[in-house]
Amino acid sequence: MSNLRSVHNISIVFVRLVVGALLSFYVASYLAQELGPVNNGLYALTVLLPTMAVTFGGFGFSTAVVYFISKKNYPLSEVLAKLILVSAISSLLIVGLCFSLPVHLWNTWLPSVPMYLIATGIAIIPLLLLYTNFIAILHGQQNFRKYGLISMLPNVVTVVLLQFFSGTIENRLLFCVIAWGIGYLPATILIAFYLRSDLLSFFKHVNLRSGLLREAFVYGLKSYAGNLITFLNYRLNFYLIGGMIGANAVGIFAVTVPITEVIWLLAAAVSTVIFPLIAHQSSSDGSVKNPTPIISRWVFVASCLAGLIIGELANFIVLEAFGPLYSEAVEAIHWLLPGVVLFSVSKVLSGDIAGRGRPDINLYITSLSLVINIMLCYLLIPMYGINGGAMAVSITYCFYTLVVSVIYSKLVDVHISEMFLPKYSDWHLLRKLFNKFLCI
Repeated sequence: MSNLRSVHNISIVFVRLVVGALLSFYVASYLAQELGPVNNGLYALTVLLPTMAVTFGGFGFSTAVVYFISKKNYPLSEVLAKLILVSAISSLLIVGLCFSLPVHLWNTWLPSVPMYLIATGIAIIPLLLLYTNFIAILHGQQNFRKYGLISMLPNVVTVVLLQFFSGTIENRLLFCVIAWGIGYLPATILIAFYLRSDLLSFFKHVNLRSGLLREAFVYGLKSYAGNLITFLNYRLNFYLIGGMIGANAVGIFAVTVPITEVIWLLAAAVSTVIFPLIAHQSSSDGSVKNPTPIISRWVFVASCLAGLIIGELANFIVLEAFGPLYSEAVEAIHWLLPGVVLFSVSKVLSGDIAGRGRPDINLYITSLSLVINIMLCYLLIPMYGINGGAMAVSITYCFYTLVVSVIYSKLVDVHISEMFLPKYSDWHLLRKLFNKFLCI
């Protein structure tokens, strides 16, 4: 695939992510002002439950689906049948385990979160898992136009429900959680409609004896552990802050996410495209030039510029979009920015490494990073509150990026500066890429 074709796909995903980020920002702003810091913290902890459950219980199968569809080793109908089967079994196991846990454990893990909210979060798990696995098929096909449009639907539906119906509901907190979960239903149905011809052969392939399942779980389990630990690095601080300081602090810390993670939009778009692209190239003759270094260094430049802008506007954004009750988030944002900016590079490089069939490398780095993150959280949160949580995350992101950059430079035999420092020769290519972007 040419560089221009790659940037065309990146541009499609980037536009989708920008729209999705704007919708997510609107939802975060709306919830923060409507619910207040305490209920906003309860909402954040509740929706984090099914998200974490799917990350734990998906066993990396969705990542394996992207990898194997990109390499075209198995027919799509067989992949789809196994995907549905695994989704059903995983859902039963996860939901059954969640409902079997005693109440006192939930009170320990999710302090102050009412059981009816926890039960609602658990009920959303099967739908979220099926959506996650279904959207992986479009990702693996590199059908980024459909992928981009459909993956925006959950946010769109949630915004519509909150805007037009929340004012008439007595228990707004519960309704907000339900609206978030329902958002995934139309997207899942739409993907099923798109795949309807392959679904017709579902019963032909619905069995557990398959080379695909064996290979998918071997690859998926390696990426599963890495993705799981990465997710914990992203969100474990919510639980630790909630346990050490309370739901009010979680509600304030939660508003830093839609503000700072905007910096990752370009990196996330690149990573989304790079993973199946590298997986496909790795099965070819190897004559295609590696696009990752040049993309990485310009993602870093763009992230630095975005970080500077957000740092300057943080106080204005927080006060105008979320209100004065969340003013403590401003300093936390400033602490987060260095790590978030640097981590944009690791998102690109990690996608490339996974596409080369080496998710185990990402696993080792994320495991070490998680240990550092937890140690820093227990050290810094009691001393500095939510700012301590932000410091812990930022330091962890910096460490992760440093390590993954060194390893990647050895893996593909390029100098580490190739991932960070722009070259004069890049400008000619960038002009072509910009013109291609305008043609979307």
